[in-house]
Amino acid sequence: MNLPSIGFGCSPYRSSDEVVDLSNAFKDAWSAGYRLFDSAELYGNEASLGRALRMPGAPPRQEVFIISKVWDTNHAFDHTIEACERTLRIMGLEYLDGYMMHSPQSLRYTGPLEIPPGATKESVLARAFPRLRSGALDVVDFPPSDTWRALETLHQRGLVHHLGLCNFDTTAIDEIIDIARVPPTLVQVAFNPFGKHDAVLSFCRERGILVIGHSPLSPAGLLAHPYLRKLAASYGKAPAQIVLRWAVQRGVVPIPSSIEPDHIAANLAISDFQISDNEMRTIDSLDTESGIEGS
Repeated sequence: MNLPSIGFGCSPYRSSDEVVDLSNAFKDAWSAGYRLFDSAELYGNEASLGRALRMPGAPPRQEVFIISKVWDTNHAFDHTIEACERTLRIMGLEYLDGYMMHSPQSLRYTGPLEIPPGATKESVLARAFPRLRSGALDVVDFPPSDTWRALETLHQRGLVHHLGLCNFDTTAIDEIIDIARVPPTLVQVAFNPFGKHDAVLSFCRERGILVIGHSPLSPAGLLAHPYLRKLAASYGKAPAQIVLRWAVQRGVVPIPSSIEPDHIAANLAISDFQISDNEMRTIDSLDTESGIEGS
């Protein structure tokens, strides 16, 4: 599998109620040299990503690795097939390089997950996370193995080249492996110095499964951590570059996101230095309580 060592995360959602328009960022990303784009039907911007990748000067399709994910309300066999076909149609693609289950949780079907441009985060949450009158999520008893059968069908039809799982723990991954005719080759989890998911990383490494790390720069206070700032100064880099380089050296493919052209380019420029073993171990030991500055 020709998976780049770092990719561009396409989620438009931030910790606030803000929904970020990434239309220009997609072009900035491929112009900077990104060749891995991690999307999902939940993000509602697959059409703009597809347009960006068809613009004059964009890299040839065979040089780009494009991932999408089926959302939790579409876990029934037919709904998963329809979701993938819809994604391909919206993006203007003949195939996806990777297709994943977005999470192991199944929610009540709410119809095709079509998110209009300019949708608020509140409106997306209402559609994507159906609730009972009590306010609890409307979870349905639908085994992930059934959804996996749909992904295998998409793979057999040539619409998807690699299958994966997102936000699964080791037990849930192993359950899929046990029943799979086409085993997962990609697993995606949150991965950063404050949340490393080491058990998933070790589990996947032993089985030859590649790990993609989402939210590598997201935790509050991470980039202000004094050790990361000190290390960044010593290497002449930004704290974000230190974190991304750390992830790559841990064997994880990080997928940072930004709308700032300078940050987009800088996040990719991490191949010209190597963090020492001692420094790697220190970053491994960081947590949310270990010396974050208050200002």
